[in-house]
Amino acid sequence: MDSKNELSQVKSNMTRAMALIKEAVDTSLPLLKNEQKRAVIHLWEKFLGEFFFHVKKKGRESGSNLFSHISLWRIRAK
Repeated sequence: MDSKNELSQVKSNMTRAMALIKEAVDTSLPLLKNEQKRAVIHLWEKFLGEFFFHVKKKGRESGSNLFSHISLWRIRAK
């Protein structure tokens, strides 16, 4: 696969992932107002922890730290 196709695949994967994450957020928010609050918070902490751990692990393996290339300023500005 050439780099243009790989970039297209990354974008496609991210688009699908974002749709699922938005759905999870929308489903989670009402649960914060009832007895499911602790459980939903635990799920999000586990999910985000796995995400950050995976990025960090793959960065160590590849020698490229993805987070070092991402500008928090540009993310925050949106």
